[in-house]
Amino acid sequence: MALFRKVQVTLWADYFIQSLTDEQKLFWIYLLTNPATNLLGIYEINLKMAAFHLNKTEEKILEMIDFFESKNKVKFSQESSEIAIKNWQKHNKNDSVKTLKNVENDLLNVKNRSLIEWIHAI
Repeated sequence: MALFRKVQVTLWADYFIQSLTDEQKLFWIYLLTNPATNLLGIYEINLKMAAFHLNKTEEKILEMIDFFESKNKVKFSQESSEIAIKNWQKHNKNDSVKTLKNVENDLLNVKNRSLIEWIHAI
């Protein structure tokens, strides 16, 4: 099965996205499309790999995570290195049985269960 992620073209019309710097826009797209993403929108992010992919330092990656967390767009768990993306399901909804089974599997693999609660509280 091919792995791909959808990015809505309306992303560019979003006022929040328009307010971002180019660096922040790139990082946001990275969060949505990097190889670690899954169908749930909660996944383990490898800071070293993110830094490599984006040609940044790990400190800069953490700084950008902090920025998006301060804007309530993501929630990051330093303990488990997992990140949850706000509104992931809204933009990546798929009700196929196969997809829902994969989402269930992804749920079982979440180490920091508070991230699931954060997603559901939105």
